[in-house]
Amino acid sequence: MRYAPESMPVMTLTSGPVDAYPAVLAGLSRTLLYDYDPAFQAMYQRVIEKAQLAMRMTERPVILHGEPVLGLEAAAASMINPEDTVLNLVSGVYGKGFGYWAKRYSTKLIEIEVPYNEAIDPGAVAAMLARHPEISIVSVCHHDTPSGTINPINAIGQIVSDHGGCLIVDAVSSFGGMKTHLIATIPRRAGQRFAADARIALIELPFDAKAWTMAMISPEVTARDPGLIWLRGQILDAVDRCQ
Repeated sequence: MRYAPESMPVMTLTSGPVDAYPAVLAGLSRTLLYDYDPAFQAMYQRVIEKAQLAMRMTERPVILHGEPVLGLEAAAASMINPEDTVLNLVSGVYGKGFGYWAKRYSTKLIEIEVPYNEAIDPGAVAAMLARHPEISIVSVCHHDTPSGTINPINAIGQIVSDHGGCLIVDAVSSFGGMKTHLIATIPRRAGQRFAADARIALIELPFDAKAWTMAMISPEVTARDPGLIWLRGQILDAVDRCQ
């Protein structure tokens, strides 16, 4: 690709045709902080604590400064030894790609591959582990983006755990986007009022949010529905108790 001599080269910090949030663009415009700067270390600590809570980990996670591929290859390099037998589950190009990294560290690679418009069957994983008890690592892509396939990692993870193996999951495009525990933005007073009783974890927003007006609107066709009238009353009562 060539650029006109009078034009600046196009530069993108994303891996695909996606835009960046205004908060991200604003963050990129800030003065860079040295990694020993107390302000940077305090911010880094806050991000780690939020990531730990989001991933429901007992240990603090490690943040790798790079694109997602860095983390995936780091997982392969850190977990796979020459003695390991790796079972790679392939339902798309990203799942297939992880097998190439795995083979750098162990030549003993087995794959279950399905058409790229299908998902991995947990039963097939169980059967393969039964045939090859020497398998110690299983790798799978949760959401293979080009294919749009979703692999049942909960069921697969239980099977791998029962087998005594380790599971490597590529969740680059699914973490925070797939069905999980409810995450919502709510007024601070409401969160503080109900957090303890409902076992809700409160996390500060990573950006400044202006105050907003709450409204409850019902379509006219359902405004007289007894069930919805009761529900609206419950909501209004909860809001009143937060005042």
